[in-house]
Amino acid sequence: MVTDMPERGFVLIMSIGPVQSFIAEARRAQDLWVSSQILQFLSTEALRSVQNSCPDCQVVYPASGGSMPNRLVAILPPDVRCEDIAIAAHRAVINAWVQLAESASAVVAKLRGDVASRWSEIWRDQCGAWINDEDAPRSTWVEVFWAAASFTEGGYTGAFRKASDLLRARKNLREFDLVPAQPGEKCTLNGGLSAL
Repeated sequence: MVTDMPERGFVLIMSIGPVQSFIAEARRAQDLWVSSQILQFLSTEALRSVQNSCPDCQVVYPASGGSMPNRLVAILPPDVRCEDIAIAAHRAVINAWVQLAESASAVVAKLRGDVASRWSEIWRDQCGAWINDEDAPRSTWVEVFWAAASFTEGGYTGAFRKASDLLRARKNLREFDLVPAQPGEKCTLNGGLSAL
């Protein structure tokens, strides 16, 4: 929560997704609710990482005590590298997603008994191939976008507007990682993935 507005620093805005594909592929209200819970969990991990990486940051959005949206806004002090904090948060989101996917896989494997290696391969492909390179972690499923702007862009208001514009522009750019076509019978929900 912002107590005193600093005169210098950066505004960091992060967005966690994919929200639209969750909505498009949901068949029931329960699907939407579970999707919302997953995004809340991933966003909470991003926020926790930002706060751990930069204890002096001030969280503007979300307000403490409310529900966790898929977007966060923080004011960072002028002596930090925004990129390092954002990449650490991105890594935290992907690591949290990997933990969720592995936990779900273990539950399914327990219910199904002996899970064929082909099933495990399909599961891993559909949960998103995580690429944890040193520059920036990426996932073919989890979307983490961020932008930052300095207060020199017109105080907090100018920096917020600039960071929002940069984030919007970044979200319009898409990374196209080559994902091999999924063999076999297709899922009736989205048509592009193999049925499990």
